[in-house]
Amino acid sequence: MKFSFRPNCKISDNIRQIAAQQVLLARKHLTDPSGGDIHEGNHEARKCFKRLRGLLRMARPALGKAIYKRENICFRDASRLLSSARDAQALVETFDKLEKTYGLRVNFERMRALRIVLSERRERMLHGPSDLDERLKEVIDTLDESNSAIEDWPLRGVSIERLARGVQRVYRRAFKGWKRALKEQNPTELHDWRKRVKYLRYQFQLLKGVDKAWTRHRHKGFKKLSNLLGNYHDLVVLRERLDEMDSTGLDPVAECEFRTLLRDRQDCLYGDALESGASLLKNRPKKIRKKIQKACI
Repeated sequence: MKFSFRPNCKISDNIRQIAAQQVLLARKHLTDPSGGDIHEGNHEARKCFKRLRGLLRMARPALGKAIYKRENICFRDASRLLSSARDAQALVETFDKLEKTYGLRVNFERMRALRIVLSERRERMLHGPSDLDERLKEVIDTLDESNSAIEDWPLRGVSIERLARGVQRVYRRAFKGWKRALKEQNPTELHDWRKRVKYLRYQFQLLKGVDKAWTRHRHKGFKKLSNLLGNYHDLVVLRERLDEMDSTGLDPVAECEFRTLLRDRQDCLYGDALESGASLLKNRPKKIRKKIQKACI
């Protein structure tokens, strides 16, 4: 299902069709995950929720404050119900990414015990006693209700101008997030910046179908930046989990070395994100709104 506006389709129809497609796609990932992989199904469903929230922010000036707030909270809370299972899987993936980055320079066999600990934790989250089944049912019920509500979204007055204002609002917060990031490497601030960047990634992806040059370049750039910030955040979470563990399975020397790798990789990703942000967020928010209107009308 293509996540982009069709050029010869009414904007209101585009929004409704894409929202409905993402709701159905999220449901499919949860009820019938590819290859039976529940971890991947949860991950893909959460990406659908992020796309939906990016779409909602774009359409916010047309939807109005009340409808926007209701739908945004709905999709946000549904995504949160799936977060614990996804976070457990992300820790294992983060370990593997570190090994891929430093494996030729560092002997990761000495750190393999940590991956076993993380994998066992993931399996307990998935197959041990938990309320995961209940949470999945709650999310699926929410999706079924949302699919019906989409038809009633008030989109009669929607236009490219209004959508551009929605993007401008998100861009403004991303712009401020970049400015804060330039001052200090604060994980909380960087996580908030990441969320704004991810919404922009999906919003410019929507616009690719209307204008294929400028918006395609922007989408590609914001996708790269969101991945950099996402990998940074995953390292932050892994460090936090290490601090919480009674035992990491590592001897003191290996654990110290692993923590050093974490910090080194975080610093690299932070620098790359600042550089990418400087390229993507150099324009003032008002100028971005005008560029979108010019490119898409």
